[in-house]
Amino acid sequence: MPVELVCVTCGDSYEVIPSRADDSKFCTHECYAKSLKETGSHFWNGGDVETECENCGTEITKEKAEYENHEHHFCKKACQIEWLAQNQKGKDHPNYNSVEIACGWCGSIFTREKSKANRYNHAFCSRDCYHAWQSEEGVISGENHPRWIGGTSGRYGPGWSTARTRALERDDHTCQRCGLTEEKHREKHAQGRGLDVHHLKRVESFKDQSGEIDYETAHQLDNLESLCQSCHGEAEHEIEQ
Repeated sequence: MPVELVCVTCGDSYEVIPSRADDSKFCTHECYAKSLKETGSHFWNGGDVETECENCGTEITKEKAEYENHEHHFCKKACQIEWLAQNQKGKDHPNYNSVEIACGWCGSIFTREKSKANRYNHAFCSRDCYHAWQSEEGVISGENHPRWIGGTSGRYGPGWSTARTRALERDDHTCQRCGLTEEKHREKHAQGRGLDVHHLKRVESFKDQSGEIDYETAHQLDNLESLCQSCHGEAEHEIEQ
């Protein structure tokens, strides 16, 4: 059952899952941002800026730092691609000397520098597709992997990919702090980044007496939650405190 809490910024009541009850303080990301500003925290990003999509004119919200670092802003990747095609051509186009190729996993068409496209037998539109292809084909897993050392792979060890997927499915691909959906999160970030999955207790804290990490326990669902990039930064800061 959800636990009802009171936001420390606005005083409104809100609900969270039981595992978040001990460290949740804010009902929305806006309240969290307001708290950072009022306390002078170094995590304060300057607030959000209202602007318009360069291509279709849709009103969008950008973090101040992101707004100041880019000359043009878009509501989604498709608008960015369409605008670039119309306004940056020939040698002025960032994809000049690029070719269109199909993703080796999902089949989506994307552009890549011709030299890179000719260098590899397989090409992928995203890291997620690359990892999915690796898992399905088994070409660099287990003993076939050049860094095989007996089963441990990656920062979060064996079983992480499956645990991450299960956590996202359980949380309905929605940030458990601010309610941002994964679809909206991908639209907000230029590279289409999906939601993060956060460990409530750090993986390193699950070491046994021999110093080995018990990844299976660390990746239990009750130790995981789906978060957007901003809320993940907040959560990591809370752990450090």
